[in-house]
Amino acid sequence: MGRRIAHPSAQARRYETALGRRGRPDVTPLLERALRNLGRHFFEVSRVPRLRLLTIDEEGFVFHWREVPARVPVAFGAEGERWRLTFADAERLPAVSHPVPFPALVTLGTDARGAVHLLDLEERETLSLLGPNGEVRAGVIAAWSVELSCAPWASEVRVTYLGDDGFVPAAGGENLSVSDDVHTVLTELEEEMSARETAFATPADLRLARVNPDLTEATAATVALFANELSPAECDWLLDTVDGSDRGMAVVLGGGPRVATSWTLTPDDPVEGTLSPDELTLTAQCIPAPARQAIADVARATQAPTTVAPGGRTRTPTCASCPPAPTLTEESLV
Repeated sequence: MGRRIAHPSAQARRYETALGRRGRPDVTPLLERALRNLGRHFFEVSRVPRLRLLTIDEEGFVFHWREVPARVPVAFGAEGERWRLTFADAERLPAVSHPVPFPALVTLGTDARGAVHLLDLEERETLSLLGPNGEVRAGVIAAWSVELSCAPWASEVRVTYLGDDGFVPAAGGENLSVSDDVHTVLTELEEEMSARETAFATPADLRLARVNPDLTEATAATVALFANELSPAECDWLLDTVDGSDRGMAVVLGGGPRVATSWTLTPDDPVEGTLSPDELTLTAQCIPAPARQAIADVARATQAPTTVAPGGRTRTPTCASCPPAPTLTEESLV
């Protein structure tokens, strides 16, 4: 009997094309399968731990825990504060549709061994992009916006991008909204945070509800990416709302200021990034300006206008309905 091959969805293919995914072609569906199986496991044991980092190396996936779970699910191997899942074992996991416990994963970059490192933005809550080159910071935010709106494990995330990079709405997915109204977005975040603090007595309650299939909509992670620098008053408002709340909300500040977690980027080619306080230095994922502009130009020429909602907010078309993105070459993708 032949084995049926599960082909990636149009949204997953869109994500891989826009970000220039290379290496094992089946890593994306395998990671989604692993995360959904973890969601089911944590729901059954009634506890969702905090994930510090996720690494993808030549053998499989390595989960680096902030809090080490007590019970290890089948197929995962415990190594101190880490769990390892080989690609071969991931292929044998059952296909499940359970909610993902860590939907706000974004790719930081690769280390000297070629391993890819992903960060859970939700666990960090606030992250600032630092470095002298604004185009580099814009390329990182653009890559993360696409990842969060097109990666199959992020389908339950609500993503808001504030900026003027035409690449983001052109390449983004159906869960991405674009706005130029900072005041409206900050007000919405404040209202949502208030509702979550009322509904969930503790952060642990929300994390557990996240993997309850009946509560997926109410507990969806929210990520706001601010491509442009905010005023001091806007920064204070944002940080007072989000920082330290641990209620399923994360923000990325493209122009500082420095917060608890920072990703400091060099202007070099290739771009290097250093994650603090982890002191992890990698070759950073960053979509260069020429590649972003090329995709934006194609979309502008072939795509129907998006609908503008009150407050200057637009909804992007779904990934499947967008024009095919030009394939990014090894030279064009840092």
